[in-house]
Amino acid sequence: MDWSRPAEEVHRLICGTDPQPGAWTTVGGKKLNLYGSRMREGSGAAGEILELSDAGMAVAAGEASVWVQRVRAHDSRAKVAAAEYAEQAGLRPGSRLG
Repeated sequence: MDWSRPAEEVHRLICGTDPQPGAWTTVGGKKLNLYGSRMREGSGAAGEILELSDAGMAVAAGEASVWVQRVRAHDSRAKVAAAEYAEQAGLRPGSRLG
């Protein structure tokens, strides 16, 4: 995932590849598939996590941000809530994807 691309383009890529194979980015050099997206206001450095909640995580992309609801880690077959994964992986607002 190129988080520097316009948020609308990132959103469409995530939606267009859901449910399979899923758009993907990296966390710590490992693949992370992304599912369930919607556009949001807010900006930051490309790939920066802006917000985490039970509903998902906001990630900066282009001039806005994208809300990601579910993810699948490289070593898992199951999709989980993005916030659940973030907690397990030690991600917080300010962490960077990609």
